[in-house]
Amino acid sequence: MLLLANAFPILTLQIGSESISCSIFGAAETLYQQDMWYLSAIIIITTIITPALQLLILLYLLIPIALRKRPQFIIVPMKIFNALHPWSMIEVFMLGILISLSKLMGMARIEPDIALWSIAILMLLLTATLSTFNPKKIWQLLTPAPQ
Repeated sequence: MLLLANAFPILTLQIGSESISCSIFGAAETLYQQDMWYLSAIIIITTIITPALQLLILLYLLIPIALRKRPQFIIVPMKIFNALHPWSMIEVFMLGILISLSKLMGMARIEPDIALWSIAILMLLLTATLSTFNPKKIWQLLTPAPQ
């Protein structure tokens, strides 16, 4: 879902005969070009980099556990994962999109594209994953049992 959300347009805005599509990167690039580099950086960090790092760390930790192996490094990824948690703001981004859509509905024709649905599904999946991820359980699985 993260790849789809970043690879395709979020929506297509049609006013008269003109049509404009925008992706997450496109929104960040437009803000950067309008000298709002700080907002561009926030969008990239909170909606692209942080969720990607969280998913990579989860894969790094959970795939070896599923294969009954121990990941080589554990402490640093767990610390990074905990530090990233407050910076994942896909929910806030989605809320901003929905508010913008409701404001623009009367002025233009808006067609949601695949990235909008991908962001919505990603938001639900990340929320479910992060709410059920238990670092203590990971430590228990990775700590050898006393003999």
